[in-house]
Amino acid sequence: MTISTTGKGSRRPQAVPLAERYVWAVSSRLPESMRDDVARELRGTIADMTEARGSRLDDEAVVRAVLVELGDPALLSREYAGPPRHLVGPRLYDDYVRLLKALAVTVLPVVLAVVALVNVGVEDAGLGRGLLSAAGFTAQVAVHLAFWSTLLFVIIERTGAEPQVVLEGRERDAWSPDRLPETVVPRQIGVPDLFWGVGMALFLAVWLPWQHFRSAYQDGAGDPVPLLDPELWNGWLPALAVLALAVAVLEVRAYLVGYWTRGLMVANLVLNAVTAAYFVALYLLTDPVNPAYSAAMAADGIDWDPAGAVPGVVVGVLVVVAWDSIDCVLKHRRLVASGA
Repeated sequence: MTISTTGKGSRRPQAVPLAERYVWAVSSRLPESMRDDVARELRGTIADMTEARGSRLDDEAVVRAVLVELGDPALLSREYAGPPRHLVGPRLYDDYVRLLKALAVTVLPVVLAVVALVNVGVEDAGLGRGLLSAAGFTAQVAVHLAFWSTLLFVIIERTGAEPQVVLEGRERDAWSPDRLPETVVPRQIGVPDLFWGVGMALFLAVWLPWQHFRSAYQDGAGDPVPLLDPELWNGWLPALAVLALAVAVLEVRAYLVGYWTRGLMVANLVLNAVTAAYFVALYLLTDPVNPAYSAAMAADGIDWDPAGAVPGVVVGVLVVVAWDSIDCVLKHRRLVASGA
């Protein structure tokens, strides 16, 4: 999109032509390898259809009629992509592959290293046996990551979730050029963002009760000893579960919109501020680690108190929410600067 200068130091984005907005709406749904060729072909088609009506591309009324004849860009993109014989279609496939690669090079090495360290250093299983066990466990994690990632993409593919920044508050039963985006701004919130946001929130919501049923240590009655102090269920942990659910809801909403609008940005900043305040208060006002768990580790000959990791966890949370806040503000500013 071109930028025109109007006055000293000021910049105003020019309006994107209707035909170009349509071309982008079609090509953005296709695999990256096809987008340039399809965009070039579609521009030629629109120009030819407009010329056949005795007009030019600057005649918006004629171009609008041509686009109505071409139809919904979502349906047209499917014709270019071919018949849907897939679990994950062209619109999402690039994001799907990128996510699997990201998980493979980030999550799996960490899992392998941590499990191997526990097997060899804590469980004293021996180097060979410990590494073999760690490799087997990592393979199981890889299968789960691939399965749940694929399932998430299949659900999104079948439900037809699309960027809706220009659809909010409008009728959605019949397509018309009025539903094209005002600008050709690339989607800011993709499936990997959705996966990480919702995945981490749901993991936390599931792990909180799960720790009471599975633990490395048992008490005198043979019951699992949870890592977190059970007294936190009097208020702190239910609040954390609600906070995790709120994060998941916001992430889903942000993905469906596709862009960091002003409302979503403000909601995200507020939620991040609440999250930061919660973890700081948790650290200052409570001892989150269950004393019985620390005692069980000491009795097992492990000279390390998990309570010592709490400050690091809090700092990590603060860094993540600060980065996420800055990221959404910058993306919102880019959206505004684009004229959307």
